[in-house]
Amino acid sequence: MIKNGLLANKVIVRQNILIYLPAIIFFSVKASCNGETWSEPLKMEIQVLQPLLLRWYFILLYILISIFIVYMIIRNFKIREKRKNELFLAQKEKQQIRELSEMKMNFFMNLSHEFRTPLTLIISPLQKITFYAGYLEG
Repeated sequence: MIKNGLLANKVIVRQNILIYLPAIIFFSVKASCNGETWSEPLKMEIQVLQPLLLRWYFILLYILISIFIVYMIIRNFKIREKRKNELFLAQKEKQQIRELSEMKMNFFMNLSHEFRTPLTLIISPLQKITFYAGYLEG
C-alpha cells in the first residue's frame, strides 16, 4: 500500500502519533534558491525496522518469563499448603499427646483412689484399737 510516499505493512495510531511498524518510507526532496528553478528531486528510501522489543526472541523471552512467574506462583502455593498441612498435623499430634496424658492422669488418680479407700477403712479401726490398747495399758 502506497500512501503519501509511504509503503507500510502496519500503521498504529496512538494519541495522534503515527508509529510505523516494519515499513519502507520513500523520502523525496526538491531544492530551490530563488523559488523559480527547482532541482531534480532527491529520492531517499528509509527502512523502518520492527521495534526491538517486538522481535521473535524478545517475544520468546516474554513467554519464558511468564511461564517462570506462573511456575513460581504455583510453587509458592504448594509450599504454603504443605506448611499448613504440617502445622495442622503437628497440632493434631500435640492434642493427641495431651489427651493421652490426661487419660494416664485419670487412670492413676482412679488407681490411687482405689488404694486409698480400703486403706482408710482399715486405718481408722486400727487407730481406735491402738488408742484403746494404749489406754488400757496406761
